[in-house]
Amino acid sequence: MAQSDRLASSRQRLRSALLFVGLVCALPWLAEAEEDLSRDEAKQRLNETEQQLQSNRAKEHGIAQDLAALAEERARLN
Repeated sequence: MAQSDRLASSRQRLRSALLFVGLVCALPWLAEAEEDLSRDEAKQRLNETEQQLQSNRAKEHGIAQDLAALAEERARLN
């Protein structure tokens, strides 16, 4: 019985060691995956910002054209 207890204890230590080694090996992969996710999120935010900027520039161009047309109309009426 003492031998089976020692064997069970050894198995438990082996399982714990394997679990620990597995976790240690997985940590760099998890950190890299998180970094990739952060990069993807940053790229997505950058794309959204660029789209907003392009939209704002198009609006600005339209407003400038409207102002020019209004200035011409005002000059014509005066």
